[in-house]
Amino acid sequence: MHGRILDELLASEDRRSEEFQALRRYLAYSLSIVVAAIPKDGFLFLKELAGMGDAHVKWVCKQNLKKNRLSEVPPRGSSP
Repeated sequence: MHGRILDELLASEDRRSEEFQALRRYLAYSLSIVVAAIPKDGFLFLKELAGMGDAHVKWVCKQNLKKNRLSEVPPRGSSP
């Protein structure tokens, strides 16, 4: 689902529209919930997104990395 929403975000021609802003806010909130549930793959996905070069996608990643739920969950398989 997040991949589909991300595709919509990237394809948007009017990045000032209410719809675009809503998608951006949704991803800024909800992506960290998914990452917390599946940390290893989730953090890899965030890293991949951050490397896309899109300023809005980078903002989404930055907002998610600020969430307490992510600071409390190390990626699975990582060493302490």
